[in-house]
Amino acid sequence: MRATHIILIIIGALVFLMVGCFLFFFISLGLIPIDNVYTEVKRLYDHRFITGCVGFFFLSIGYIAVKILIKRSHRDEVFIVDNDYGRTSISLIAIEDLIKKTLRRYDYVERFKLKVGTQNKVLTVRVGLVLVMGKSGSEAVEDVQNELQKKLITFVGLKREDLKITVNVSKVIERKVKKKG
Repeated sequence: MRATHIILIIIGALVFLMVGCFLFFFISLGLIPIDNVYTEVKRLYDHRFITGCVGFFFLSIGYIAVKILIKRSHRDEVFIVDNDYGRTSISLIAIEDLIKKTLRRYDYVERFKLKVGTQNKVLTVRVGLVLVMGKSGSEAVEDVQNELQKKLITFVGLKREDLKITVNVSKVIERKVKKKG
């Protein structure tokens, strides 16, 4: 387990402890009478099944939140390639930046979404495109795939079989021309 994962789990636990501390703080200020707290705890004890379900719900929410935070911290992954010059490691963020700069050059690409990852030592790139009407969708996909493949092979030093690029066209829009006047 990475140090960042451990830190995120500790932060998640501290957030839940803070909620309990705020409860004690409100009791000490007199905002919540202690008798009401005892009454509510006794009521919870009388309905154990509901209390267990609520506790399980909060534990699930906390677990999901920690998993999301850990998943976001995985963006610092690196892709390691063994090529003719030796072992090369490149950050996935750098690869993502290269792809973004390449896609911004195309006039017919209005917007795009990227997902860059690794699976079994294969660099996987998923690109979702919103195209501007005017160029054939198949031509646009072929152009984008070929250009990305060429750039990634030269930049990273990959072999063709170590790269998987998937391009999906999610929408085709008509570019609106602003009228002067």
